[in-house]
Amino acid sequence: MSTAEAHYTSVESGPTGAPGFQFVHASPGLRPALLRRIERHLSYEPPPAMPVRPAPAELADFPITLSHTRLTNDTTVLSHIVYVGRDHTGRYGNFYAHALVLPGAPGTAVLPIDTWGSSFWRTGAHDADTAPPAGAATTAGAGPADRPRTSPPGGRPRPDGAPSTQRLAAFTRRHRGRAAAVLTDILHALDGDADRQVVLVGSSTEAAHWIALACRSLPADLAGRLTFTTYTRRPDLSPHHVIGVTEDCAPALTDAASGGRYRVHRSGADGDPDVDHDADPDADPGAEPLTWAVAATALWEAGRGALVGETVAAGDQGAGVPVARRARDLGGALACAALAEGIELPAGAGPDAVAWCRDRVDERSRAWWASLLAALTARGPLRPEAARDLATALERRFGPDLTAPLVAAALGALPRLLVDEPDNADLREVLRWARTRFRAAGDDRVLRPARRALHEALARDDAPLHVLLELLRLSDVLVQPHLQEDHAARLLIPPLLSDGPGRAAVGELLGEPGQARSRSAVLRALDTRARDEPGPVLDLVGGPDAPAWLLDPSPPPLRALRAVQRLAAARRGTGPARARNARSADTDLVEFALVTDTLTPGTEPDGASVRLALRLVWAGHGPDTGGAARMLRAHPRPETAEAASALVAGAERPHRRITALADLLMDHYLDLFPPRHRPVVELVALTGRLREVGRGSGTDRVVRRHMELLLSRAGRGPLGQDAARAVVERVLDPHGFAADDRVFALEFAEFAARATPELAAAYARRARSELPPVLRGDYRMCAAHAWLWWSRGGSPAWEAERGALLDRVLAPALRALRPALRRDAFSLIGAVAPDTAEQVRSWMQDRAHGRPHGIGTLLSRVGPAPVRARTDRSARPVGSEPRPPRGPGR
Repeated sequence: MSTAEAHYTSVESGPTGAPGFQFVHASPGLRPALLRRIERHLSYEPPPAMPVRPAPAELADFPITLSHTRLTNDTTVLSHIVYVGRDHTGRYGNFYAHALVLPGAPGTAVLPIDTWGSSFWRTGAHDADTAPPAGAATTAGAGPADRPRTSPPGGRPRPDGAPSTQRLAAFTRRHRGRAAAVLTDILHALDGDADRQVVLVGSSTEAAHWIALACRSLPADLAGRLTFTTYTRRPDLSPHHVIGVTEDCAPALTDAASGGRYRVHRSGADGDPDVDHDADPDADPGAEPLTWAVAATALWEAGRGALVGETVAAGDQGAGVPVARRARDLGGALACAALAEGIELPAGAGPDAVAWCRDRVDERSRAWWASLLAALTARGPLRPEAARDLATALERRFGPDLTAPLVAAALGALPRLLVDEPDNADLREVLRWARTRFRAAGDDRVLRPARRALHEALARDDAPLHVLLELLRLSDVLVQPHLQEDHAARLLIPPLLSDGPGRAAVGELLGEPGQARSRSAVLRALDTRARDEPGPVLDLVGGPDAPAWLLDPSPPPLRALRAVQRLAAARRGTGPARARNARSADTDLVEFALVTDTLTPGTEPDGASVRLALRLVWAGHGPDTGGAARMLRAHPRPETAEAASALVAGAERPHRRITALADLLMDHYLDLFPPRHRPVVELVALTGRLREVGRGSGTDRVVRRHMELLLSRAGRGPLGQDAARAVVERVLDPHGFAADDRVFALEFAEFAARATPELAAAYARRARSELPPVLRGDYRMCAAHAWLWWSRGGSPAWEAERGALLDRVLAPALRALRPALRRDAFSLIGAVAPDTAEQVRSWMQDRAHGRPHGIGTLLSRVGPAPVRARTDRSARPVGSEPRPPRGPGR
């Protein structure tokens, strides 16, 4: 290290002849331009908390500034600054700076930080070694004894005050849990991260120890490149990698517009570390500690600082390698050294250690490697790819016995990583490699972490299918058949039943010899699924790509699955039933007999077996009405009746076959199908009867019951809409109606009494559109509707509609009749209800003379006419014709 030096302080008269701060001595050869650049870095401001006018005894409490500052690419200056209190005028604020200029690469004998506390540094306080040269200026107004000493030519600073290895080890232990983060940030700053500087809050002595700890853990060339200052009051103006400040100067960091520039590490009052943080409150919390920092800290805490220096010196790759790679390699070397010494490290240090070891297999003995591998795998699973590469290299020299812990560590990491990184092909290659190293044998203690990791991975729900298949194959390697029983059904049944590309892969896995437990679990799950939802299971077993293991007869307890297998074989044409593409009317009955015989061989099938047989026979396509009717006639049981009634209740649209099935259920099997289906089945049957059956005794009760069901829950949906249309058509019936048709009147009365606004509006719409052509010129139809609408009261909805019908439909039709026909119409009405005839005649006369009364007023005055008893049926009026029957087929 060069000894070109300069001394700087405030004097009464220096070489410039003027008072104030100036260089009071400089080595020959230091150009003025260089001195001016050095002078910009020589300053000192006392901490705000220190006394403004300190006594001489208090000067030793002021922090010392030891700075290593880069001036140019190949020149740095190392300066030592102490506060000396008053200058020659008696004013406070004077300091003494001693600077060394270090051109070129620094030597390896003494690092810049090793000059901390060195007796080499001139402090300006009565330590005269020799008399000054002639004409040399005095300092601080003192005598000749205070003049600066000059180093002899070729002299070097002595590291006689640098922190020793023992002191650094004790310092690291005192800051346990903090050192790795500090060292990591220092290396990141050294690696050219211009956006970040490391700020150490505490005393200048603490800052010097942190810097010394980092430099002793780095190669000499990197340590020589680290710039630092152990104290400054203005950190925002400092250009150094590492900046030391006292606690009372730390607020300056937040006052400056730092933009997350600083990584701040501070200590509590008792020396324990406080939480690390950025000066910028919105900055990120920092990177994960480097393996180099973690391993170096562990070695220092264990008192193995000398081993740190030896490992760094032996393992460094030289100055031509990027800093990040050198740090990674140094981290691996230090981690291996720590693990070989039995020093525990976090699991995160393992990958770098394994990567460093991979290329150095021949440099160590088998015993050393065995100790290292035991320590590497004791802290948790390793990255599988690195473990495989190291194990492969070690096997070439020592054989496979040594690498068993590495294989187990790789297996322990694989399950989670396969789920987290499903597209990583290298992991699948490592898995195949690991399976060749461990088959059905292995140390149970070594494999225990891998088994635990496999169980955790199988319990997750986010693993892709190809990963699940590999995990289940791994369960065979790790001798964990119970995991197959626990997870195979849950994980494999969905892709197996789905018509996707995963079905073939799952079928192939379950056909492997090592998956017997998985296969058994899946067969049991398929049997359960066949009882609850047989359609997908039947599609799987009967499909062209059904796996061979699924076609073998299942064990006797799995009767549902066995029934599916027999039914699928029958439909393929290999059993007693016909093939599915050649189904006849009796195919369902044949298949039903086949399934029930499988479910309950030799005995009468119970209800559950019949229901399952029906679901299997009708799986995928459902029953048609004809098949349901045939099944019901052949097997009149509650289960078949329930299936038939469910078909009626679940019909999406009305159809004559649905009506026929409802009639069959109501006429012959009323007591067999469940009560919950009866309202809908009865409504469908009554709807058919309203359309098919003519009027007669008791048909009014049919309309009444139909209306009751229509207004209940059964009247919802498409079947209810069809039932509403049927009853409106029934009571409208403009053909063949006569004034004395009491059955029609009774049916209409049932409708009017229960009509909802929707039904009444539907009737009124059809009446306005269909009746005017019928009423025109037909006095008998006019008489019939006048008697029907005038005398029949009902629900409020009907009352709201019938007034409009009388005014807009009946009145125009009566007016349009010739007088003789109008008299005939009133005569017909009078033959049935004389009062009604007189009321209608009066109403029409008032309308003819311009005195129309509202129909509501008239009806409230006279009231509706009563319907005569049904037994009192008078003869039809002269000229009336009997109503012909209506409906299909009549």
